[in-house]
Amino acid sequence: MRIITKILKQKCVYWSTGEFDEFGQPSFGPAVELKCRWVDQQQEVIKKDGTIACSRTAVNVESDVVLGGVLMKGELADVEHVNEPTKNAGAFEILRFDKVPDIKGSQYIRVAYLK
Repeated sequence: MRIITKILKQKCVYWSTGEFDEFGQPSFGPAVELKCRWVDQQQEVIKKDGTIACSRTAVNVESDVVLGGVLMKGELADVEHVNEPTKNAGAFEILRFDKVPDIKGSQYIRVAYLK
C-alpha cells in the first residue's frame, strides 16, 4: 500500500457541479462518498482566475473533483440535504484543486481547497 492511500483514513461527501438552472443557481450531481484527509487550516490560495482567496480547509481526496463542487466532512449517512449540498452544516465550495503526480508518476496527490 502506498503512502498516498495510507493517509486517506477519513471520509467526505462530494457533489460535482452541473448545469445552471433558470435562476442562475448551479445544479449538483449525486452525492458520492470519498476517502480523504481533512485538514482545517487557513491559507491563501490563488484561484483559477488569478485572484487570491482565503481557504479554510485543505482536503486530500482519492479522486478528481471540480471547481465549484462541494465537499462535506463525514459519510453519506450524515447528509441531511442530499439535493442541496450547500444547506448541509460543514459543506464548503471547492475554490481550487491541485493534482500532482508522485515521483514514479503512478499515483497522484489530489488536494481540494475549500471556501
